[in-house]
Amino acid sequence: MPAPSSEKGRQRREQILDAAAALLVESGYAGFSGRGIAERLGMRLSNVQYYFATPADILSALFARELERARAAFDARPGADLQALVGMLLDAQHDDANCRVFWELWALAARDRAIADIMERFYQRYRDAVAALIAEALPGVAEATRRRRATLIVAMIEGLSLFRSGHDRALRREAIAAAAALARGAPPAEG
Repeated sequence: MPAPSSEKGRQRREQILDAAAALLVESGYAGFSGRGIAERLGMRLSNVQYYFATPADILSALFARELERARAAFDARPGADLQALVGMLLDAQHDDANCRVFWELWALAARDRAIADIMERFYQRYRDAVAALIAEALPGVAEATRRRRATLIVAMIEGLSLFRSGHDRALRREAIAAAAALARGAPPAEG
Protein backbone atom coordinates (compact mmCIF):
# COMPACT_ATOMS: atom_id res chain seq x y z
CA MET A 1 0.00 0.00 0.00
CA PRO A 2 1.35 3.48 -0.81
CA ALA A 3 2.19 5.80 2.06
CA PRO A 4 -0.87 7.55 3.49
CA SER A 5 -1.42 11.08 2.22
CA SER A 6 -2.98 12.55 5.38
CA GLU A 7 -1.03 13.52 8.46
CA LYS A 8 -3.29 11.31 10.59
CA GLY A 9 -2.58 8.36 8.28
CA ARG A 10 1.17 8.96 8.46
CA GLN A 11 1.00 9.15 12.25
CA ARG A 12 -1.03 5.93 12.46
CA ARG A 13 1.47 4.18 10.17
CA GLU A 14 4.35 5.32 12.41
CA GLN A 15 2.48 4.13 15.52
CA ILE A 16 2.04 0.72 13.92
CA LEU A 17 5.74 0.53 13.04
CA ASP A 18 6.74 1.61 16.56
CA ALA A 19 4.49 -1.05 18.08
CA ALA A 20 5.81 -3.65 15.64
CA ALA A 21 9.42 -2.87 16.55
CA ALA A 22 8.64 -3.06 20.28
CA LEU A 23 6.77 -6.35 19.86
CA LEU A 24 9.60 -7.84 17.83
CA VAL A 25 12.15 -6.88 20.51
CA GLU A 26 10.02 -8.16 23.39
CA SER A 27 8.58 -11.34 21.86
CA GLY A 28 10.81 -12.19 18.93
CA TYR A 29 9.40 -13.17 15.59
CA ALA A 30 7.58 -16.10 17.17
CA GLY A 31 5.35 -13.61 18.99
CA PHE A 32 5.16 -11.15 16.10
CA SER A 33 1.78 -10.78 14.40
CA GLY A 34 -0.60 -8.20 13.08
CA ARG A 35 -3.01 -9.19 15.83
CA GLY A 36 -0.33 -8.63 18.49
CA ILE A 37 0.44 -5.20 17.07
CA ALA A 38 -3.27 -4.33 16.98
CA GLU A 39 -3.71 -5.43 20.61
CA ARG A 40 -0.70 -3.37 21.65
CA LEU A 41 -2.29 -0.31 20.05
CA GLY A 42 -5.84 -1.05 21.20
CA MET A 43 -7.18 -1.25 17.66
CA ARG A 44 -8.73 -3.86 15.41
CA LEU A 45 -6.57 -6.08 13.23
CA SER A 46 -8.31 -4.71 10.15
CA ASN A 47 -6.94 -1.24 11.01
CA VAL A 48 -3.39 -2.60 10.98
CA GLN A 49 -4.10 -4.48 7.75
CA TYR A 50 -5.38 -1.27 6.13
CA TYR A 51 -1.81 0.05 6.31
CA PHE A 52 0.09 -3.25 6.04
CA ALA A 53 -1.53 -6.30 4.45
CA THR A 54 0.93 -8.82 5.94
CA PRO A 55 3.54 -9.06 8.69
CA ALA A 56 6.16 -9.18 5.93
CA ASP A 57 4.91 -5.78 4.72
CA ILE A 58 5.36 -4.42 8.23
CA LEU A 59 8.90 -5.78 8.43
CA SER A 60 9.74 -4.35 5.03
CA ALA A 61 8.48 -0.94 6.13
CA LEU A 62 10.46 -1.23 9.39
CA PHE A 63 13.66 -1.86 7.46
CA ALA A 64 12.96 1.00 5.07
CA ARG A 65 12.25 3.35 7.97
CA GLU A 66 15.43 2.38 9.79
CA LEU A 67 17.50 2.91 6.68
CA GLU A 68 15.88 6.31 6.06
CA ARG A 69 16.43 7.36 9.68
CA ALA A 70 20.07 6.32 9.55
CA ARG A 71 20.55 8.11 6.24
CA ALA A 72 18.90 11.30 7.55
CA ALA A 73 21.02 11.22 10.73
CA PHE A 74 24.14 10.67 8.65
CA ASP A 75 23.30 13.42 6.14
CA ALA A 76 22.74 15.87 9.01
CA ARG A 77 26.27 15.34 10.31
CA PRO A 78 29.04 17.70 9.29
CA GLY A 79 31.82 15.98 7.34
CA ALA A 80 29.59 13.10 6.25
CA ASP A 81 32.15 10.68 4.89
CA LEU A 82 32.76 6.94 5.19
CA GLN A 83 34.57 7.22 8.51
CA ALA A 84 31.70 9.29 9.95
CA LEU A 85 29.20 6.68 8.73
CA VAL A 86 31.13 3.81 10.29
CA GLY A 87 31.40 5.72 13.57
CA MET A 88 27.69 6.48 13.56
CA LEU A 89 26.77 2.85 12.87
CA LEU A 90 29.09 1.59 15.60
CA ASP A 91 27.56 4.11 18.02
CA ALA A 92 24.10 2.79 17.09
CA GLN A 93 25.18 -0.56 18.50
CA HIS A 94 24.62 0.94 21.96
CA ASP A 95 20.88 0.59 21.27
CA ASP A 96 19.95 -2.84 22.61
CA ALA A 97 16.53 -2.84 20.95
CA ASN A 98 17.98 -2.05 17.53
CA CYS A 99 20.52 -4.87 17.79
CA ARG A 100 17.88 -7.32 18.99
CA VAL A 101 15.57 -6.52 16.06
CA PHE A 102 18.33 -7.27 13.58
CA TRP A 103 19.50 -10.42 15.35
CA GLU A 104 15.94 -11.72 15.39
CA LEU A 105 15.49 -10.99 11.71
CA TRP A 106 18.84 -12.53 10.74
CA ALA A 107 17.74 -15.78 12.37
CA LEU A 108 14.34 -15.63 10.76
CA ALA A 109 15.81 -14.90 7.31
CA ALA A 110 17.59 -18.25 7.46
CA ARG A 111 14.17 -19.98 7.50
CA ASP A 112 11.82 -17.58 5.73
CA ARG A 113 12.40 -16.64 2.07
CA ALA A 114 10.18 -13.53 2.26
CA ILE A 115 12.15 -12.12 5.19
CA ALA A 116 15.44 -13.06 3.49
CA ASP A 117 14.31 -11.07 0.44
CA ILE A 118 13.41 -8.05 2.60
CA MET A 119 16.79 -8.20 4.29
CA GLU A 120 18.59 -8.55 0.96
CA ARG A 121 16.89 -5.39 -0.32
CA PHE A 122 17.76 -3.57 2.90
CA TYR A 123 21.40 -4.61 2.78
CA GLN A 124 21.62 -3.80 -0.94
CA ARG A 125 20.58 -0.21 -0.21
CA TYR A 126 23.02 -0.13 2.71
CA ARG A 127 25.87 -1.40 0.49
CA ASP A 128 24.89 1.09 -2.23
CA ALA A 129 25.17 3.96 0.27
CA VAL A 130 28.63 2.80 1.37
CA ALA A 131 29.72 2.31 -2.26
CA ALA A 132 28.56 5.87 -3.03
CA LEU A 133 30.74 7.22 -0.21
CA ILE A 134 33.69 5.25 -1.55
CA ALA A 135 33.02 6.73 -5.01
CA GLU A 136 33.01 10.26 -3.55
CA ALA A 137 36.29 9.70 -1.75
CA LEU A 138 37.97 7.63 -4.48
CA PRO A 139 36.40 8.48 -7.85
CA GLY A 140 38.93 6.40 -9.79
CA VAL A 141 37.88 3.08 -8.22
CA ALA A 142 35.87 0.83 -10.54
CA GLU A 143 32.22 0.24 -9.64
CA ALA A 144 32.63 -3.52 -9.15
CA THR A 145 35.56 -2.89 -6.81
CA ARG A 146 33.57 -0.27 -4.85
CA ARG A 147 30.71 -2.75 -4.43
CA ARG A 148 33.01 -5.52 -3.16
CA ARG A 149 34.67 -3.13 -0.71
CA ALA A 150 31.28 -1.84 0.44
CA THR A 151 30.16 -5.42 1.07
CA LEU A 152 33.23 -6.06 3.22
CA ILE A 153 32.71 -2.86 5.20
CA VAL A 154 29.01 -3.59 5.81
CA ALA A 155 29.84 -7.16 6.85
CA MET A 156 32.44 -5.90 9.30
CA ILE A 157 30.06 -3.38 10.89
CA GLU A 158 27.18 -5.84 11.13
CA GLY A 159 29.44 -8.56 12.53
CA LEU A 160 30.76 -6.17 15.15
CA SER A 161 27.19 -5.67 16.38
CA LEU A 162 27.40 -9.16 17.86
CA PHE A 163 30.11 -7.87 20.18
CA ARG A 164 28.55 -4.47 20.81
CA SER A 165 31.85 -3.03 19.70
CA GLY A 166 30.56 0.53 19.92
CA HIS A 167 31.31 0.38 23.67
CA ASP A 168 35.04 -0.28 23.15
CA ARG A 169 36.63 3.03 22.10
CA ALA A 170 39.89 1.44 20.92
CA LEU A 171 38.05 -1.16 18.86
CA ARG A 172 35.83 1.60 17.46
CA ARG A 173 38.90 3.55 16.27
CA GLU A 174 40.40 0.43 14.73
CA ALA A 175 37.12 -0.47 12.99
CA ILE A 176 36.92 3.03 11.48
CA ALA A 177 40.54 2.77 10.32
CA ALA A 178 39.94 -0.70 8.91
CA ALA A 179 36.87 0.51 6.98
CA ALA A 180 38.90 3.38 5.53
CA ALA A 181 41.68 0.96 4.57
CA LEU A 182 39.16 -1.42 2.97
CA ALA A 183 37.69 1.46 0.98
CA ARG A 184 41.17 2.40 -0.30
CA GLY A 185 42.05 -1.22 -1.00
CA ALA A 186 44.99 -0.97 1.37
CA PRO A 187 45.77 -3.35 4.22
CA PRO A 188 44.89 -1.84 7.61
CA ALA A 189 47.82 -0.25 9.40
CA GLU A 190 49.38 -2.25 12.21
CA GLY A 191 48.71 -0.70 15.58
